[in-house]
Amino acid sequence: MRWWVEIIVSVLIVDLLLSVATLSGIIDWSTALVVAPPLLFGLGYFIHRQSVSFYDMTIRRRPFDETPPLAEHETQAAPLSPGRFEEPVGAAKWQRLPSSTLGNRAPRLRQERSDTILLGSARKKTRMTSSAKTKLRDSKTRLVRRPALINREVRAVDLLFASNRVSDTTSAKLDLTGGRGDKLTFGAAQVHVPHDHKIGKLELPLKANWLKLRWSDEATDPQRHFIVEQIGFFDRDRFVELAKANPRRTAVVFVHGFNTSFREGLLRLAQIVWDLQFLGVPVLFSWPSQGGFLSYVYDFNSALGARDSFQELIDILRSQAGIAELHVIAHSMGNLVVLDALSGLVSAGQPTIAELIMAAPDVDIDLFQGLIKKVGQIVRGMTLYASANDWAMKVSRDLSKKPRAGDVFETGPVVAQKLDSIDVSAIGNEMFGLNHNTFASNRSLVDDIGRLIAKGDRPPNARSPQIRGVPEGKTPPAYWKYVD
Repeated sequence: MRWWVEIIVSVLIVDLLLSVATLSGIIDWSTALVVAPPLLFGLGYFIHRQSVSFYDMTIRRRPFDETPPLAEHETQAAPLSPGRFEEPVGAAKWQRLPSSTLGNRAPRLRQERSDTILLGSARKKTRMTSSAKTKLRDSKTRLVRRPALINREVRAVDLLFASNRVSDTTSAKLDLTGGRGDKLTFGAAQVHVPHDHKIGKLELPLKANWLKLRWSDEATDPQRHFIVEQIGFFDRDRFVELAKANPRRTAVVFVHGFNTSFREGLLRLAQIVWDLQFLGVPVLFSWPSQGGFLSYVYDFNSALGARDSFQELIDILRSQAGIAELHVIAHSMGNLVVLDALSGLVSAGQPTIAELIMAAPDVDIDLFQGLIKKVGQIVRGMTLYASANDWAMKVSRDLSKKPRAGDVFETGPVVAQKLDSIDVSAIGNEMFGLNHNTFASNRSLVDDIGRLIAKGDRPPNARSPQIRGVPEGKTPPAYWKYVD
């Protein structure tokens, strides 16, 4: 039931009850006004819980044996597994989330496009009861996947991560906190992609909102939501081994922005990788953001302190894992981490990064201009996306009391040598924000980033006719702009 329907029903019922009570002389009108708010609150909560329970009972939690029969061309998928991250056995400490997270309906896959190879007794694929699935999971039978990190059949993305966050020792689940660590933590994660996913969107459960009479967080639904299914930690050698296993020798490192938790970074990178259909190695660099709007100063200092850790990750991927094409996508304050770190690698004297993609950089404009000149010496190509409608940029500008590199001024976005600056104000409000998908829901940006990483086509109007030079007719233009 929609939230506004719940409100209308609650108001009508309370109004009817109080009207009957006052007209019958049970209570007077002054008493009715006093008891109306708590009665409305309690009734609204009861209606909401009943609608959620009905949805769970009839849709999400349908018993496994009541699932409709499979078509002849379909087969039941085996239980999800950490895949190739699980080998050798014991190399990583994995945490499997409760089975209720994914509901009782196992995903379906088509026989002619199976990316999963079953060895031993699991070769025969048939419908399995819950007990049979448990026996299979506990047996020595192993699931082995191809090197690709996208598994379309179970709709999952496998990611590597490196972080200088502190591990969470107070919780039973594996996680990283917003605390600052003194060394890199390595690991891998598997993220489920919802069946109803739309390109450019990051579909997550709704948070509690009292104004909408939503008293609790929405339950996760694999049909509609991205879900972090598994997280595992291991040492540097295992990280290098897994990065080497991909034969494409290309990687994308995503650096999240301000107000982002570790798990939120995993979810966003999974969405980007799935939408781009990127088949190289996806890596999240998660620096110690506390994940709160009131922690701007803390996050700013954490970003400055992440320089050495990010440099270490770049060195591992290039020199130890043998990554030939290394792309970096940085969002918001993550650009400060990247630019500060890369400026310190200039003395290496060789191209380190293939494509550097900067989305709404939350960096002081004067600092940005100085850093970009140095970084340009070790980067093959640089692209900046800026929007005049990005409310997060406006908040950052007010907090820092200084224009940001992600702003769009009357003269256009910030420009620099070897930098393709693109004004994307015409197609959205916000870039890569976890709870604001207006910008990312436009496929134009996803397509442009995909072409840039795949082929490195330049100038920008060679990738899309929606991008025009400003001023028009000038070669080369001062900057680029999406048109309506």
